[in-house]
Amino acid sequence: MRFDLTDIVMGMINVYIAIATAVAVAAVMAMLWTFIVSMIRRQYDKLGCCLLPSLLCVVIAAASWVFNAGFMRLLMTVLGVPHWHAAFFLTYNIQASAYLKKSSQIKRYIWLICLFYEGTYLLFPDIDNVRSYFFFGLIQIDWLYMIMAYLAVACLIIHLIMMSRLRALRKTLQAEEKANMG
Repeated sequence: MRFDLTDIVMGMINVYIAIATAVAVAAVMAMLWTFIVSMIRRQYDKLGCCLLPSLLCVVIAAASWVFNAGFMRLLMTVLGVPHWHAAFFLTYNIQASAYLKKSSQIKRYIWLICLFYEGTYLLFPDIDNVRSYFFFGLIQIDWLYMIMAYLAVACLIIHLIMMSRLRALRKTLQAEEKANMG
């Protein structure tokens, strides 16, 4: 049996996509587990403010990714961008949900993170052989293409900044909690 370079590269791409998909599925499963535990413990503030909006955001982002499928999204899917992004998004929101009662800022950060996460996927345009389109393929105006691309990138950058701010706030709350215990 003889393999050429194309078979090896395609095999490596398939393995990478499988790993990225497994990471995203693991993050969704962790979110569902946290959802079930919160239901059992009757932590409805955690459900309404963090877990349900996060799951809804991932579902809407996945739908926009599928219905706007084009060359750019195909390339980004091969690179695993939506998988890793969803995994980080869900992981950060699960970790932050433990501190909802300790800080009102966390609730604001989670809602802003959800908003900009959605903005990244809903505004991200795509192209095919003939036209450019965005927002589930409903808007097909070529001159808006670059404006929407810049807005999507801006949403992504703001989303990542907000996630880092949330992490810093969570670390501060953890440090205060350790100082109060010790």
